Amino acid sequence: MSYPRLPLEIRNHITDILGDDDPELEPLRNRTIISCALTCRSCYITDIRSLLRHVTIHRRSQLRGFTMLITDKAHFRRFVKTLLIHDDSLPTNSSLPVFPAMLAGKLPVLEALRIEGNRADVVDWSRLPIHSSFVLLLREFNAVLELSLKGIRFGSLGQFAEVVTSFPQLRVLRCEGLTWTSSKYLPNRRVKASYLACLDIVAAKPERTGELIRWLVTTWPEAPLQNIRLQAHNRQACGDIDALNRLLQGAGSNLRELRINNIHFASTAGCFLGSFLDLSRNSRLRTLVFSVSLWESGTSMDLTGWIAWMLSRISTSEMLDIEITIRGVLYPNRAVHYEQIQRMFDAIGSSRIDAILSAPQFAHMKHARFILAAPRRIRSVPIAPETGPENTNVADGAANDSVFHKPRCWSTKDLFVAKMPTLGARRILQGGWARRPTHA
Repeated sequence: MSYPRLPLEIRNHITDILGDDDPELEPLRNRTIISCALTCRSCYITDIRSLLRHVTIHRRSQLRGFTMLITDKAHFRRFVKTLLIHDDSLPTNSSLPVFPAMLAGKLPVLEALRIEGNRADVVDWSRLPIHSSFVLLLREFNAVLELSLKGIRFGSLGQFAEVVTSFPQLRVLRCEGLTWTSSKYLPNRRVKASYLACLDIVAAKPERTGELIRWLVTTWPEAPLQNIRLQAHNRQACGDIDALNRLLQGAGSNLRELRINNIHFASTAGCFLGSFLDLSRNSRLRTLVFSVSLWESGTSMDLTGWIAWMLSRISTSEMLDIEITIRGVLYPNRAVHYEQIQRMFDAIGSSRIDAILSAPQFAHMKHARFILAAPRRIRSVPIAPETGPENTNVADGAANDSVFHKPRCWSTKDLFVAKMPTLGARRILQGGWARRPTHA
């Protein structure tokens, strides 16, 4: 097989679409590309380029082999765009302590560096000697635009800071499940971050979110962030609302997308995420996604004021999408009733939200989504009060997609429109139940 008349760009594209970019399917994709490379010489150079574009290293022996390859064939170095070090977690076989020394200066076009723990294990960097030479070697990866750290335990927050600030061209920072034994760092040290555009944090422990945001604000007080995503595995995770506001202030008109999920930012007044969340300086914000909980540690949360207040502080006229997920829509008898859902909408201030989002500045908005999240998905239930809660219980063995087939039924769509008629009339209102069960 050969490509006698096909341009190089088309051959490259054909190779690129062989297989899937899903990391779990990478071995299958690589085998497919290798088979194509062995078919004829015309495919060889194109397929080698595709194979080396994303390199995954699991152990030190693979690191040695990869280093020998790009040393013997120096032209291969310019093919490597992404390097994933999926650590073996065994100290004697780990590639983490040595990969900077072995690869420094040899990957001139490397754009993404990702370091992950092995499955559920945590990579322990607390004993790793991250000294000046280690940091200097990391700076040799000066083309890296994206840094992803997952499942790593640092000796201190300062150690984490030394690693992150070693990449001068960093644009995307992704952190998931990071921990550290000490929160100490040099608060007076500031790093030029004229390129940092995307921040993605998935916190493993509640207190780490606030510590990480405070460090970011101290280190990069005016980072021109365009995308901010904050999420926690534990819905009790808390953050520092003052630090987040400073981060938003530094982003200013650069911010395009803000996503906050499962994180409650406690203010000094004891309110959760909002009374002081200020978006007034983000004048070009286009997407806002966040979640709230009706219940916190068994206590009903008063959400009447802060959601509407936060939306009223939005100054942008470019807003396109707003999505609000309301968690904890579950009652003791495991059935959701019409009157209870009505009270829930009143609790979040649906009428005020409808009026605010109908203002002229939101004239270009395309979607206003309200998602109800509960362990069970229920499309509709009979109208109460004549039936009463005791007559509409969901059986313990009911299916996840239970539907109550009784004469007088209401739909969530009708209720959303009834509570927010102006948004409904504009046909931008969307709402319903979360498709997947949530962990309450």
